[in-house]
Formats: sequence, structure tokens, C-alpha cells
Amino acid sequence: MKKVLLAAALLLLTKLNYAQDLVKKIPANAFTVATIKGDNVFKLMFVKDFNESFVGKKLLTETSKSLDKTFSSIEDFGINLEKNMYYFNRLTDSISYNCFLIPLKDATKFENLINDKDKKIKKDGDVRTMILPDSTSIIKWNNSMMYFVTGSIKSSFFADSAKSARYGIKDIRYQNSYDDLTDSAMVTVDSTYATTAEPVLVEVTDVPPPIIQKEQTQKKAAIKQTSKKKTTKVRKKVKNSKGKKGVSKTVKAPKVKVIDEPIVQEIPVDSAMMASQNPYGDEQYDEYQKERAEQDAKKKQLAFVWMTAQADKIFNSSYESIESNKSYSASLDNKAIAELWVASLQDVYNSVAPEFGTYGKTGLMQGYGSLSAKLFMDDKSFRISTGLELDKEQIESYKKIVNRKINKRFLKY
Repeated sequence: MKKVLLAAALLLLTKLNYAQDLVKKIPANAFTVATIKGDNVFKLMFVKDFNESFVGKKLLTETSKSLDKTFSSIEDFGINLEKNMYYFNRLTDSISYNCFLIPLKDATKFENLINDKDKKIKKDGDVRTMILPDSTSIIKWNNSMMYFVTGSIKSSFFADSAKSARYGIKDIRYQNSYDDLTDSAMVTVDSTYATTAEPVLVEVTDVPPPIIQKEQTQKKAAIKQTSKKKTTKVRKKVKNSKGKKGVSKTVKAPKVKVIDEPIVQEIPVDSAMMASQNPYGDEQYDEYQKERAEQDAKKKQLAFVWMTAQADKIFNSSYESIESNKSYSASLDNKAIAELWVASLQDVYNSVAPEFGTYGKTGLMQGYGSLSAKLFMDDKSFRISTGLELDKEQIESYKKIVNRKINKRFLKY
């Protein structure tokens, strides 16, 4: 009877501890979830060792950069090291959220790390909010947890003119008068080339090779040689009917009219030279930079509005959590010290290769499901376990590959 009561008490404590876990704050449509199991980690290693680990350094570096302070230990945050810490990524067609959920043990200690906290922190009941410089990230916390979110707008979302018009975003492109000058110059060159007189083609009939004679030296004639037209005399030997050589006869060669063909020269247009001659170039570029900065500011403000709504949802709304995802739940292992779960390889492909356009959405990775990885640690070693979900068709294909017997002759080599 005592054993039954003890088992029931342990089960109740487990359920209570699980209910307090921050995993219920992660939305069901999260794309990536990474977990650090504090209880399992610090049973096997000291806090100092965790601070020197890859995950610990990453956490300290990113937080130090965001808060413009230097942190040397995770204990400086007032974090509850006995509970799980989470990172999750959520994707939409317009923005990508990167979020951290950290359990707090001492919220006051955490607040004391912020300079001028009275000016930077906004209070709403027991919830405090701090907006980081340039409104690129938001930190929101209460007495038990801290939520950090940063968002990045997807440029492909505003490539759609209808969507960009809905949010008042304009597609700004740099167009200057250099292009107009280049185009006009090209037109001028082409038109000049087109109006050039067409060369006259002269058909020259076959003429017997002339016998070259020594010309008499005439100085005056040589000076005016280009202005006079001369007839070339060709000496042709004529045979009589008996086949004997007769007297040579001089035959006049036909006159050939020589026409000077116009030479068309392409004039290269030096865009750099034209740009330097354009007095309005600098003003036009400055105007372009100004308009682009205005559009970037609108996008940043829009991202801030969306991040604020996301943070408010985490603290104030009830929604379906990642716990309801069977694939995620099946990937968990109570003995692991860290876990990583990715929803779909096809979604990974679509997100990292948006420049492929429609080709990236053709289902190249279709048939591959979620990807998971788990890190285990004991007194002597680390061990990593990975898993990949496959649909039935992919499973059958892999069975044919894996179940083939190895040729024994191969082992002799």
C-alpha cells in the first residue's frame, strides 16, 4: 500500500512539474524547437562547465550583445537552472520569429542587471517589458519566466505588389539619368549609322592577267596620277587557224569604276565619363537613399508591431501548444540533456532557398518528415542520437536499400 501511495505521489509531482514547464508556451506551429534540460545537465556538470559550453557561450554572447552588457555566468540572470530552457523558431509568409523561453528563479536579480531600468522597463501588473535599441527585439518577463523575441521581415513578402500596397510599402529602385544619356547616345550612333550611304557593289568580270611593262618615268604624270583615269593595256597573243603563233595584239581591258566605301565606326559610350559629367547624379542618389531609408523604417516598425503581438500572446492568451504535436512528443527522451526538433525537411528547404521561387515549392524533399536530434551525457562520454521521419513510400525504398545482402567477395578486399 505504501508503494502505491509513493508511486502516486511521484506521478503527481511529475505531472505538476510538467505542467509548470514552459513547453506549453510554445505554439503548435513552431518550426524548430531546441531544449536544454537544466535538471539533467546540472546533475552531471557544474554551472561553470555549462558557461564554457557551446550553448552557454551562445546564450551569453547573444544576450550580452542585445543588452550591451557583459555576462560571465548564467547565474547572473537569476535563471532557474533546475528547469528546461527553450529556443523556438516560428515562420510565417511575412516574418520569421526567433524566441527564447527562460525560467526565472529571481526576477529582481535579473532586473538589477539593466542600466536605467526605471526608464527602460514598462510595467503592466507583474509583467515587465523592455524594448531593445532600434526596436529590433523585445524582452518580456514576469516572476517565473522570461521571453525574448526578435523578428526579421522576409523581403519576398513585399515582392508582391498587392501585399506591399496593403502595408504602404513601396518598391524603391535606383534609376538615374545616366541610363537616359546612354540610351540617347546609342540612338544617335545607330541613326548615324543607318543614314550612311550604302556602298555600291561592283561585279568584276574575269580579266586576263596583264603583262606588266616598265612604265616610263614621267614626273608630271605621277603627280596627277590619282585624278586621271587610264586604260590598262593587255598584250594578248593570238594564234592563227594553223596553230602558229601570230603577231601579238594589244587588247583594252574593261574599265573598272572604283567607289570609296564609307567606313562606319562604332563609338563606345563611357558610362563612367557620362556619369561624371552629370551634375544631378549625387542629388538623385541621395534622394534614392532617403526614400529607401523611409521604406526600411516602415518595415522595421511593422516587424515591431508583429513582435509585440507575438509577445502579448505568449503571456496573455491560451492557444494550442507544441505538446499537441505527436511528432514532437514522440521525439522526446527524459534522459537527454539537450534536444532539437525540426518540423519538416521540406519546410527547411523552402525557408533556406526562397530564391528558387516556385521550384523550391515543388516538393523536392517530399516524403521526409520531421528531423530530431538528442544529446546524452554520462560521466565518461557524450552521445548523439538522430532520427528522421519517413512516409510509407520512402520507408519501402529504404528497406530495399538496407536489406540487400553484402556480397561476401567484397569482404576479401
